[in-house]
Amino acid sequence: MNIENTIIVRGGAYRDVKRALQAWINLSADDLLKDICFEMYRNGRGNHVIKTDPRLENIQFFYLLNYLSYPMNITYKAQVTGYIQGEENRDWPAEKLMVYISDNDSEHDNVFLTTEENNNYKVPFAYGEEIEEVKEGKNYHQPLISNLILPDVLSIQSEEIRNLEKPSPIEVGKRRINIGMQISAFGLAIIFFLGYMISDSKLYVQVAMIGFLIPILFFLFCHEMLRYKEIFIRMLLFAVAVSGYAYFLQMWFQFKLSELIFIWGLNSLCFLLIQWPLRKLYLLIFKREPSIDRTGKVGDIFYSMILYTSIFWPLILLGEIML
Repeated sequence: MNIENTIIVRGGAYRDVKRALQAWINLSADDLLKDICFEMYRNGRGNHVIKTDPRLENIQFFYLLNYLSYPMNITYKAQVTGYIQGEENRDWPAEKLMVYISDNDSEHDNVFLTTEENNNYKVPFAYGEEIEEVKEGKNYHQPLISNLILPDVLSIQSEEIRNLEKPSPIEVGKRRINIGMQISAFGLAIIFFLGYMISDSKLYVQVAMIGFLIPILFFLFCHEMLRYKEIFIRMLLFAVAVSGYAYFLQMWFQFKLSELIFIWGLNSLCFLLIQWPLRKLYLLIFKREPSIDRTGKVGDIFYSMILYTSIFWPLILLGEIML
C-alpha cells in the first residue's frame, strides 16, 4: 500500500477519531477544495488509517495531524503518525516525511518531521516562529498496513450542519466559569446578610468561612480550564474580587475573630497563584498536563496535595500574625 498522504492513528475509538476528522474538515472548510475527500479505514482494534486527499497541501496535512492529536471536545488518547511527500520550495525538505507529535511536546501548537535521512525538524504554527532542526532521535519507518476495504468517505458538510458544531473548549470554559462565578457571587452575597441575622460572632465567622469555600470548589471543578490563559486571567480577577470582598466583610462587621474571614477569603487567590507556576513545573518535568483525579500516578498525587493544601496557606502563614 502506498503510504503517502496517510495518517495512522493508534488508540481511541473509531467513532471518536472519525468525529475528530469530520470536525477538522468542517472547521477548515473555507481553506479546502470544495470537492476534497478523506477515506478512513479500520485496521484492527484501536488502529485506524486515514487516507487524505492527494491535493491536500503539506501545511494542511500538518494541521490535521495536530488536530487529531489534540481534538476539541472529543476525548481519547492516541499516537498519531502521518506520511507525506514534502513539497518543493518550502521551509521543510522536499523528501518523504514522517509527521508526528513529540512525546516532549507541551505547546500543542506544532508538529515534528523526520526525513528518510532521519533528520528531525520542528514545525511551529505560531506566527513569526520558524522551522528548526531538533535532536529528537526519531527514525523514519514505514508502518505495516494490511489490506484495507470499505472505507468511510468524509467530505465537507453543508454550512447548516457545520453551524451545529460544538463550541471550542475556551467558549465552553467561558460559559462554565460565568455560571460558577454567578453561583459563587450569590453564595457570598448571602454571607453579608447573615451578618445581621446571626448574633453569635463566632458562629458567623464559621458560617462565613464555609461560604468562602464555594469559589474554591468552583475552581477545582474547572481545574482543566485553567490551562487556557484567557480563562485563568478571568478567574484570577474574580479571586482578587473575592479577597477584596472578604476584607470588606471584616471591616464592616468587625466581629471578634472577623480577621479570620479576610485571611480565609484569600484562599482562592492563593490557590491560583500556586496553580499557575506549579502547572508549568509539572509540564517541564512530566511533559503532559497534570490531573487532580485519582489516577494513582505519583506526579499527580503530589500536584494534587500541593494544590489542596495551598487553600490553607493563608490561614497558616497569616493567622498568627493578624490574630
